[in-house]
Parts: sequence; structure tokens; C-alpha cells
Amino acid sequence: MKLDRCIFNCPTTTITIVSMRTYKTAGTGFAILKHFMSIIGVLSQSLLLCWLGERLIQQSLRVKTAAYDCNWYGQSTMFKRLLLMVIKRAQDPAKFSAGSFFDINIEKFDHILRRAYSYYAVLRKMKEP
Repeated sequence: MKLDRCIFNCPTTTITIVSMRTYKTAGTGFAILKHFMSIIGVLSQSLLLCWLGERLIQQSLRVKTAAYDCNWYGQSTMFKRLLLMVIKRAQDPAKFSAGSFFDINIEKFDHILRRAYSYYAVLRKMKEP
């Protein structure tokens, strides 16, 4: 099993299980609230990680533009060389990654949500008479 499947199946599986338990215990209000709060907890943790990863990517892409826009033409040759290295280094954005298998960003959060809902829909269809 790949590491990316293992890491992102945990929130997906948790969301699916809690959703199914909420579906089964639809009669009691406290149980629904408890399961709903569990889903919110798992979703917020996953969203926070993915949002921070996306923010890091976007901010690191702005480094090369900011470096180029500075007053480099009136500086020394050494400064220009160092600035060139900064611009070259900033071509590839900094990223959060899970074990160097995949990048953590908003697309992965979307993937988690889609997967969890599809699993939930299949399980619900199997439960219905």
C-alpha cells in the first residue's frame, strides 16, 4: 500500500464511518450532534493541513517576483549574482509533502472529500432495503 493512500485514507475512512453511524442513529439528537462534531474535527484538521500547504506554495511563488521587483539594477555585482540565485531557486515553489510521495494542497483536500462522499454513498445504498 502506498503511503499517500494510507495517510489520506485515514481521514476519508473516519469521515465515512462517522457519516454511516450518523445515518444509522438518525433518531437521537445527541448522537447526531456527537457524530457531526467528529466529522467537523476530522475535516478541520485535514483542511488546515491542506490550506497551509496551498498557502506555502502560493507565497513561495511570489518570491521570484518580489526579488526581481527590488532595486537590483543599482546594486553591486555580488548582490546581482546572489539575487539571480534567489530567482533561480524560487522557480520551483516550496511545498509540504507527505513522505515525498505527493504534495499537500487544496487538491488533496478535495480528493479526501470526494472519496469520503463516494464511499458513504456506496455504503448507504448497500444499507437501504
